[in-house]
Amino acid sequence: MKNYRLKILHTHTHTRQSPHKLILGDNYDALNNLLISYENKIDVIYIDPPYNTGGSDLGYKDRFGKNVWLNFMKARMQLARKLLKNGGSVFVSVDDNMQAYLKILMDEIFGEENFIANIPRKTVAGGKQDEEKIITSHDYVVIYSMQKKMNKNSNFNSSNYRFKDERGCWALSTQLDKKGLSYQKSMDFPIDFDGKIFYPGEKIGLLGKVSWRWSKDLVEFGLKNNLIVNKDGRLYTKTYLEWEIVNTNDKQKFTFSKKEKGTPYKTNMFWDDNGEINLFNEHKYSNETATKMFKSFFSHLDTSNPTFAELIKKMYTKPIELMKDLIKLIPNNNEFVILDFFAGTGSTGHSVLKLNEEDGGKRQFILCTLENDDETNIGIDLCYERLTRIMQGKNANGKDVKDSIDYFTKHTSNKPFGGSLDVYRLKSLDCSLLTKSKIYDEINEENYEMKFKNKQEKINWIDTRFQNLLNHLDKGIK
Repeated sequence: MKNYRLKILHTHTHTRQSPHKLILGDNYDALNNLLISYENKIDVIYIDPPYNTGGSDLGYKDRFGKNVWLNFMKARMQLARKLLKNGGSVFVSVDDNMQAYLKILMDEIFGEENFIANIPRKTVAGGKQDEEKIITSHDYVVIYSMQKKMNKNSNFNSSNYRFKDERGCWALSTQLDKKGLSYQKSMDFPIDFDGKIFYPGEKIGLLGKVSWRWSKDLVEFGLKNNLIVNKDGRLYTKTYLEWEIVNTNDKQKFTFSKKEKGTPYKTNMFWDDNGEINLFNEHKYSNETATKMFKSFFSHLDTSNPTFAELIKKMYTKPIELMKDLIKLIPNNNEFVILDFFAGTGSTGHSVLKLNEEDGGKRQFILCTLENDDETNIGIDLCYERLTRIMQGKNANGKDVKDSIDYFTKHTSNKPFGGSLDVYRLKSLDCSLLTKSKIYDEINEENYEMKFKNKQEKINWIDTRFQNLLNHLDKGIK
C-alpha cells in the first residue's frame, strides 16, 4: 500500500442486526468507505448541502468562493454517482444563491437527460425582510432520476371528468385547433364531421394560421372511435380518465392503452386551480415546522444548557413531511436504500422511520454527518440522540424519555418506531507507520458487511477494495 493516512470505519455502537447506519465524520471519507460495500447499490440520495450563504450549516463551512464550493460538491457528487444504482434518483435542496451552479454540476455528473424538475419549496411564512430586494420565501429541490420516471399524483381532482361513455369518464377541455401551436401545412386539412366540413382556425378567425393538433391518421381514428365532439361549432377531443391513445407502429397505427393511476405532478403543484396554497407551499413543509418539531426532542435542555439552546435556534433542519413526500415520488418506493451524506440532525432518517411506520415499508437509511463542530457534538448529541429517542423512546443513555417529549403523544400514539441503529466513527490509520499485517488487523470486515472463511480471503479483499479507496483519495479533491 502507498503511504497514506487511511480513514476506515470503526464501530461506535453496532448491533450487527440493524439495516440503518450512521457514520460520524467528514462525508468525503465516509463516501469513500461506503464505496467498498455499496458501489452501485444506493436507490435514492437526498442531501441538503451548505447553501454558501454565510449562515450556520452545522459544522460544514458555509461561505466558500463559488469555485471552491463547486470543487467541494463535485468531489462528493462524483463519489455519490458511483454509489447510485443505474435506476436511482437524486434530490438536492438548494437556494437561489447556488441553484444555477448546482444544475450545471449535476448535468455533468448525473446526465442532463436525467433531469426531472426543479421544485420550489416554501421555507418561511413571511420571507426574509429586505427593503432593497424582492422578499425570498422559498428554496428548491433539484431532482434527477436515472429511470427518468416519477410516480403520478393519485390525489388529483377528477371532477372535470364529468361525462361518461363505454370507456368510462371523460373530460372535454382541449380544442382540436388549439391556439398557440406552431402552424404546420400537413396538419391543415378539412374534417367532415356529421356532414359538416370544419377547417382549423375557421371558428376563431385564424383560418390558414392555425392547424389541427392531430394528424390525418389520428383524426380518422378519432372519428371512427367517437373521440371528437362538436361544441358550439368548434371541434374538441375527449380526454379519458383511465385511457390514452398510443401509437402501435404497425398497420393499425393507433389503439387505447390503460393509463397509470393518477396524473403527473407539476412543478407548480403547490397551487390549486384557484391559486390557493397546496403541497410544497403548505406550512408543514416550512423550516419553522421542522425546527419546532426538532426542538421538542430537546426541550428539557433549553434552560439547563444555554449554548445548546442557542445552537438549536440558529440550526436549519428540513421538515420530515418534505422528505416523506419526495420519497413517494419514486416508483416502487416501499423497499430501498436511501443515503444522506449531509445528514445534519437526522431528518432523513426520521422521515424514513415515520414512513415505514405508516405503510409497513422496509426502507433503509444510511446517514453521514460530522461528529463535532465548534459548539457541540452534532453527530451524537443531536443526530444520534434524536434517532435513538424516536426509535426506542429512550435517550442515548437508556433513560425513558417518552413522557417528556411532545412528539410521541402528538405524532406516534405514544409509541416509538422501534428498531436499532449501527453507528460508526471514522478512524485514521497512518499507513506509513503500520505494517501490512497491522493494517489488516485494524480493518474490521464486519463493518463493511463482509465475512470470510479464512485470513487469506480477507487479505485479498483488503488489497483490492482498499487499494481502490486509496486511489479515489489520491485522485479526489477534498
